[in-house]
Amino acid sequence: MADNGQRAKGGQGTVVIGTLIPPEEVPTWIPAQLLKSLVEANYAVKKLEWDCEDADESVKFFKAFVNELSLMADLSHPNIVKLIGFVEDVQKGDAWIVLPWEANGNVREFLQSGSGTSPSIQDVVKGVEYLHTRQSPICHGDLKSLNILVNSSYHAVITDFGSARRKPNADTEEEIPPEVPRRTANDDTAPEFTPPKIEFNRATLELTLTGPLYTLRWAAPEVLAGEENGLPSDMWAVEWIGWEIITGKKPFEELHQDKTVIARVVAGKLPAIREEGQLSHVLKLCGLMSDCWISNPAGRIDASNFRRRVSKMPSIAPSGFVPGTSKIRSAELLLELGKMYSLQDNKALAESHYKSALDVASRTENHTARANALFSLGEIYHTQSKYRDAEKAFREAHEIHCRIGNDLGAANALGGLGQIYRTQSKYQEAGKAFREAHEIHSRIGNDLGAANALYDLGEIYHTQSKNQEAEKTFREAHKIHCRIGDDLGAANALYGLGQIYRAQSKYQEAEKTFREAHEIHCRIGDDLGAANALLGLGQIYRAQSKYQEAEKTFREAREIHYRIGNDLGAANALLGLGQIYRAQSKNQEAEKTFREAHEIHCRIGNDLSAANALYGLGQIYRVQSKNQEAEKTFREAHKIHCRIGDDLGTANALLGLGEIYRVQSKNQEAEKAFSEARDMYFIIGDALGTGNSLRSLGVLFIEQHRYQEAQSSLCQALLAYRRASSSFSLAHTLLFLAQIYRIRGNYLLAEESLTEALTIGVRLNDDRLQGPALWSLAEIFNSKSKYSVTLAAPLPTGAASELAADDIHHGAALHDQGKTFLIQSKYGQAKGSYSLARDAFSRAGDGRGEASVLRSLGTLYAVQGRLELAAKRFAQARSTSAGISDHDGELMALGCLMGACLQQGKLARLRAHCVDALRMYGRTQWSRSNVYAAS
Repeated sequence: MADNGQRAKGGQGTVVIGTLIPPEEVPTWIPAQLLKSLVEANYAVKKLEWDCEDADESVKFFKAFVNELSLMADLSHPNIVKLIGFVEDVQKGDAWIVLPWEANGNVREFLQSGSGTSPSIQDVVKGVEYLHTRQSPICHGDLKSLNILVNSSYHAVITDFGSARRKPNADTEEEIPPEVPRRTANDDTAPEFTPPKIEFNRATLELTLTGPLYTLRWAAPEVLAGEENGLPSDMWAVEWIGWEIITGKKPFEELHQDKTVIARVVAGKLPAIREEGQLSHVLKLCGLMSDCWISNPAGRIDASNFRRRVSKMPSIAPSGFVPGTSKIRSAELLLELGKMYSLQDNKALAESHYKSALDVASRTENHTARANALFSLGEIYHTQSKYRDAEKAFREAHEIHCRIGNDLGAANALGGLGQIYRTQSKYQEAGKAFREAHEIHSRIGNDLGAANALYDLGEIYHTQSKNQEAEKTFREAHKIHCRIGDDLGAANALYGLGQIYRAQSKYQEAEKTFREAHEIHCRIGDDLGAANALLGLGQIYRAQSKYQEAEKTFREAREIHYRIGNDLGAANALLGLGQIYRAQSKNQEAEKTFREAHEIHCRIGNDLSAANALYGLGQIYRVQSKNQEAEKTFREAHKIHCRIGDDLGTANALLGLGEIYRVQSKNQEAEKAFSEARDMYFIIGDALGTGNSLRSLGVLFIEQHRYQEAQSSLCQALLAYRRASSSFSLAHTLLFLAQIYRIRGNYLLAEESLTEALTIGVRLNDDRLQGPALWSLAEIFNSKSKYSVTLAAPLPTGAASELAADDIHHGAALHDQGKTFLIQSKYGQAKGSYSLARDAFSRAGDGRGEASVLRSLGTLYAVQGRLELAAKRFAQARSTSAGISDHDGELMALGCLMGACLQQGKLARLRAHCVDALRMYGRTQWSRSNVYAAS
């Protein structure tokens, strides 16, 4: 080995550049080409030094030397330095480690040289993950920029394993610590080798310290507190390396005293990541860095999760610059720059860089880069509503990836195509594309891609009102994202689940999932996702008529979108605010916000949302009876949706136009618009829209006294709403259907419809359904026409018993609803339900049921303090039970009477009722305790 003279002084020796001198006789089995490459290569030779005269020191040194060599010999990874060989001669005092020579130096030197873009933090964490996930995990113990080399391909390589040791895991109890902490040979900041010794008083911040300067700056707080290095300590250092790579600053660069550095670390006074200029616009990376700087080692992110999360962030290894050549940006670098501008919502610059990347890739015949550029352009065209251009770009990208055998790229292109089809309401094509993408991702073991494809499928099912399928796929996607540590994907899946719960009127579940999604997005620094989760929460509050909470939430979402410069999100928040104002009849505020949203969407070229804003404006004009303005805006919205091929938006606009025609008594135009909307909803598989259009047709037919057609349309609407799991719309339609049944004299079906509507209203706690249902039921029960029709029509054999069974069923349902109202302290509604239930049981001749309801009525009055009325109902209940020889019912009524007398202080009556109860006790199986319990 020849010493070429260049050297660097280290803590335990020097590093020299060496070349291999072959022996005079070279074995014939060594290929000539291999020999040539070995001889021509340069090597880094670490010549270690120690006190050869000290026997104890020599023993310790060689134990550590052997430990380092044994670890390195077992390692093989692109981001771990390769051990070429070693030289050991105790007599001569030689201990060398031979490694590849990296002319670019370490990361610190590379950054200071200004040679170009620094290596990616992904390289570092890949190497650390390799060490940490071995069968016996290896803790490096001295990670820092000085121990990260930059190879000729400008990738990071971890070196210096002098402080490394194996850690025990579930399969091994053995731990092999090095005898002596070691310094890197590339570090010239510590003139003498001295193991760090730190004594720190947390209360007074006083310390006694000896040790190398640089190592302290990367040391985790637990190490400074006297604990040994562990895998979490490596992760603390990894983030400091990331800090250096991005900011160009070493840890605590502004501090010059060791004790100040240690005091900062132990006190948790780390840099304000989000205020750092180079990091402030990359909030996802900020969140990831924060997870490495958690003081408690147990809470710190591990290498595998770090690698998964950082891999989703745009980065690229630098291209080397050769003097004398022109600086032409590579297609890959242009693509990454385009991604950066896209993340910053600068679509124009992103598109420009993607087109440049496409041009360079085409000229250099770089097929992979060409396909990637086409994919990225497809995404840009999608946001610009240029759906034909987007579809063309995604198709071409898919063809290229298939041709060159890149399954991952082909699957991603299919995902892009699916998004375009979904936006155009081509749900069958979209579903097919997403399923194919999911199949490929699953086959190649790409969990992230498979989960994303499931999420997209869930969106398709949601749009088609296939809520069960949607919920299942969102849950599967959420499970995968959680398993692979993808917080962003997990939060998005929760958002999708929240949308499904909202469609099913499961507002509590929806609110919970939106809150969970919002919490995750905030934790990882994803402001966009946090704002979108707030939009979901706002929709839940709106559906529950919690308008103040909804308005506050939409405002918060709008402010976040404004702050991060996301015009699209801000405009969507304005749409939500407009809906809130419209629901509160604040028509001026609603009109203003819809106009503002429309202006933003037009400015950013988002035709779809601009049309949606026009639809909102049309709704405002409609409720204000400004029919001409409403018709005009609905027509404009319809025109835009038709132009961009959005069938769903087209059907919505037709529905709005139909409502305007209906109130203007333009019945033919209204029927045509409703029918076209119905057909369009049916074709695209939108069950909710189908139900809405059918209900509108039913109402139109009612107004024209076309009851047979109205009944048919409303019954079909019920089927659609049941398929869409839309409880409120289902109950609302049942109210209209009951109206038709009453008009046509079919009171039993009317009762059945109203009872179901009331049941749904109680479950949803929605007075808009409960009030009309109770009022209509009372009208039916008080109507003499029902009984005249029933008596006039001869009943076939068995019909009477069927009618009685129906009454008993309805009575029991109404009785249960009354109990629910009582628990909710809705006393008026409870009384209404009990009265209707009593009438139903009476018609059916069910004395037990009637007596039970009478006892419930008595309880209602007792709760209200109306004890005389309570006693009267209890007495009626006793009389009814006695009339049918229902001794159990009579005893329960007597118990209730005893309680009422006790509350009123009427002891004589109490005594009389008690005697009656005890007399009955003698004839029944009741015990005294049961009698007293009933009272």
